[in-house]
Amino acid sequence: HHHERWCPVDDGSLRGEITVDAPGMPMSGHGAVTLTPDGDGARFACTATVAVNVPFVGGTIAKLIADPVADWILAIHEFTNAWMVDNGGPPASS
Repeated sequence: HHHERWCPVDDGSLRGEITVDAPGMPMSGHGAVTLTPDGDGARFACTATVAVNVPFVGGTIAKLIADPVADWILAIHEFTNAWMVDNGGPPASS
């Protein structure tokens, strides 16, 4: 599952939150997105955090799980960027 929420900020920028999860899996991810006016365009930035809760297994399994989730968040960022270019702005807040 993935969910996006966008909110305007007083300085003219937009702030978005992306959350992802996989029901039944010990992982989740969260992305913070900003869209800030920059000259004649805008700067679109995204940071992400991936959490994996796999006790007693170690970092190798966690990395195998976390890398695809991070890739998923990056793909959402790239899709959102392409959508904004094609549609003239961010998607409506949900």
